[in-house]
Amino acid sequence: MRRAPTLDGAAPALGEFLRLVGAWEIATRLGLSRQRIQQLSDRDDFPAPFGELKMGRVWWEHEVEEWIHEWRTGEMPRPSTVHECDRDAIRSLAERIADYFAERGYAFVEDDQIDVLTDFLQLFLTAIGTPVRHPG
Repeated sequence: MRRAPTLDGAAPALGEFLRLVGAWEIATRLGLSRQRIQQLSDRDDFPAPFGELKMGRVWWEHEVEEWIHEWRTGEMPRPSTVHECDRDAIRSLAERIADYFAERGYAFVEDDQIDVLTDFLQLFLTAIGTPVRHPG
């Protein structure tokens, strides 16, 4: 099986970089009810949801944070600080992506393929300038 190229020692993590949040997390962040968040999420300027689960819609946390800043101040936010990452967080994200595909019947991703996806995500983060924290 062909494997994706790797970067020696590169270990960025996505757990801090790409998080999904639901109405409950947004409501807690803003001190509002989940129902009010559902109303706000219907606005044209609210970020589009990443997907919908049984518990409801989910959004990328960084997009919601940008929207909150703009909603409260009326100005565009500055780019957020880039977090250092580690391989365990990237692996966790790769597993969530594999679960997403499997749940929708798009594909079943084997463990060795999750390793390849992890390598790809690691390369991608390095390419976009995400700082790398080397384990140990």
